[in-house]
Amino acid sequence: NFAVVGTAGGVCYRYNLQSGLPRGSYPRDATSPTEEEERKRKKGLRFAGDVGRTTRMLERSASKHGGASPSDADAAERDRRGRDAAESRRAAAVDRASHVGAVVGIAVDSLNRTMVTAGSDSKLVLWNFATRMPHRKSPIVLPSPATRMCHVRDTDLAAIAMSDYSVAVFDCSSLSVVRMFRG
Repeated sequence: NFAVVGTAGGVCYRYNLQSGLPRGSYPRDATSPTEEEERKRKKGLRFAGDVGRTTRMLERSASKHGGASPSDADAAERDRRGRDAAESRRAAAVDRASHVGAVVGIAVDSLNRTMVTAGSDSKLVLWNFATRMPHRKSPIVLPSPATRMCHVRDTDLAAIAMSDYSVAVFDCSSLSVVRMFRG
């Protein structure tokens, strides 16, 4: 039960309908961690990607084996470089997929897995609803800026009206534009 709001700055914010609390943004790094994530961090709860937990595990393993050997240091350096490279690839994907102009339409597929946003920057961006990261097929470039989007949950089709009076029909289940009607 979420409400998603698009802004003129190109960011979408997700809110819980029952509590009214913010539950993140698209792109994910547009906001600080949610209150739930912050509460888990303060309580010290362990969850995937917990850096503190990983550091403690590495320290325990190093103390059991009599310290780190030079090969361990080399492996740690390779791991760090790999993580840095992966993070830069993720950041580049988010930058490439993020909207530059206003978000004019938002649709969530019937399974709440994928969110589709249409922008005035001629981009149709697909987002993973749970991770708030862009889909690997994102962005789909439209022939002209979008002005409106209408989604039908029964058929999982979205119609995107554009400024040149053409309409694109997007299938949210196959994640592709299936028809283009020229205006």
